[in-house]
Amino acid sequence: MKIKNKDLFALLQALSNVAHLQGVKFAYAVAKNIRILQREIQDLTKSLEPSKEYLRFDKKRIELCESMAEKDKDGKPLMTPDKTNYQIKDMKKFNKKLEELKKEFPEAMKEREKQVEEYNTLLEEYNHDIKLHYIKEEDLPQQITSAQILALDEIIVDEIKED
Repeated sequence: MKIKNKDLFALLQALSNVAHLQGVKFAYAVAKNIRILQREIQDLTKSLEPSKEYLRFDKKRIELCESMAEKDKDGKPLMTPDKTNYQIKDMKKFNKKLEELKKEFPEAMKEREKQVEEYNTLLEEYNHDIKLHYIKEEDLPQQITSAQILALDEIIVDEIKED
């Protein structure tokens, strides 16, 4: 199978979305593929784990965010509505302090940037080693939707050919 590493995440999500559908052969293929993809994705994400030095930087970055964030009535930092960022009072001042903090960890910043670049490159590469279990069209459950079929298109075949 020819599939990019970045597409493994979407395929795992698609399989998880149909895991509740019935059919012995279908359920077997879905379960088998989920296990295969989880292992592969675990290996991919492991390559993105930050160094201890970068984690030290990140801890200080979060402390900076919390100290410069707007606070609620209980004195807790406020988050943006999507809960992904702190609501910073003075972004100009915050960015200046963040740049100063980055200067305290130059090697960690450089290593992390390189690590992220390599990870992004890895996501664009084709994964030639993965051996997924194909699903025959005749084994698709009646309840499957066209959107679900489209998401699983890479592993649905008319007939399974032996290698």
